Amino acid sequence: MHILTTTSASLDDLAEPVDLRQTPADIVGLSFTDSDLAGLAAAWKADAGRLPSMRLAALRDLRHPMSVDLWVDSVARHAKIILVRILGGYDWWRYGCDQLASTARERGIKLALLPGESHDEDIRLIEASTLPRWELDALLGYFREGGPANMGALVQRLARLGFKCLTLPCKPIWGSHDSAHVNYNLPHFDPLWAAITDANLPITFHVSTGRDPRAARGNGGAVVNYVSHSLSPTIEPVANLCASGVLERFPTLRFATIEAGIGWVPWLLDAMDEAYKKHHFWVRPKLKQLPSEYYRQHGFSSFQEDKAGLDLCESHDLTGNFMWANDYPHHEGTWPHSAEAIERTMGQISDATRAKILGLNCARFLDLDVPAKFRT
Repeated sequence: MHILTTTSASLDDLAEPVDLRQTPADIVGLSFTDSDLAGLAAAWKADAGRLPSMRLAALRDLRHPMSVDLWVDSVARHAKIILVRILGGYDWWRYGCDQLASTARERGIKLALLPGESHDEDIRLIEASTLPRWELDALLGYFREGGPANMGALVQRLARLGFKCLTLPCKPIWGSHDSAHVNYNLPHFDPLWAAITDANLPITFHVSTGRDPRAARGNGGAVVNYVSHSLSPTIEPVANLCASGVLERFPTLRFATIEAGIGWVPWLLDAMDEAYKKHHFWVRPKLKQLPSEYYRQHGFSSFQEDKAGLDLCESHDLTGNFMWANDYPHHEGTWPHSAEAIERTMGQISDATRAKILGLNCARFLDLDVPAKFRT
């Protein structure tokens, strides 16, 4: 993390433009007060190994419009989250607010423009920000409460704003299988699961990761590669997590298979349970529940069009585990005919199940708040 400070606190001290020469980071923060910057820096350093990169700078060094332009081009436009606390409100840093508002909307950046100690709201800062009002209020509350604990909570909240999930390959070591390689079923990965659960981040396993799916050629190769070497390998990380005891040791871990469909899930759960019961003399460790129950409690799977899976979702108690996606712009996706595809494949399931599959399950997976009117 880089934090730039100067000894001057006067708004009129910097008559010439300056280049702060900072490098980009995931989270960037600006404030006029050294106490804000020092508190954020200390909170970041306390948990730097598990947090996104951060850059901090004093607003007094960005008074000149050219200084603002240089900093926006080199740092701000590359960030995921920008946090600015402006003691004088919008009028004190009008040019900077306008530039950040424009850049954030152009680049899809989460921007929080917060006032100082005044309890009078500055509607212009709220309108220029890209985060909702309740999120801005929550962030400002940490500053107003103050202290190391609140600064630590603020930095953790910023980290969660920028990263909603973590993607892992279907097998951790690239290439063909080798029993000498570590895999997700082994305690070797416990420090990773601990860090992920501490950050409350779900995991996704995307098709065609971990090894090259282009394993077949010639007649039927495109179909063989798609079915056998892109989709089906997504089964492996599910079995690794559900059968190994990982989910007993880390009971808040959440994971999802992405774009691999859902029709295979009921079969997989039955197959895992069958192996656990009928191969019991080889099975280690002995679990508190069947492997299928760990999937139902921790697992999710996304799909585009999969009527076979939808036909089985209610009868196999999987209504809380499946997530629809249109997979734009891929060929196997449903866009721009998603509505028709939904009606074509979901007519046999209840409205409650449809609501879960079309959005509520995804919100639960990503730990997103859903207004009450959309939950019923």
